[in-house]
Amino acid sequence: MGRFLFPGLFDGEHQFILKDAHSASVEFIHREEFNGILLPILWKKLLRDTLPGFERFNNELKKKKRFFLLILEKII
Repeated sequence: MGRFLFPGLFDGEHQFILKDAHSASVEFIHREEFNGILLPILWKKLLRDTLPGFERFNNELKKKKRFFLLILEKII
């Protein structure tokens, strides 16, 4: 968990969760939970600046997943 100055002012918890979706796949959950008294003030900035970075990260991760699956198919 990250904090700005002291707990309750502006806190964030970044999570990566892997869930077994079924026999041949895994569900990847990437989330950030923010709270604190500064959240209403910072919310628009988070949506504008932080959310696009998370989306880019997820898209790059998806590309890499496809690459590794192709390699595994050739090996197996």
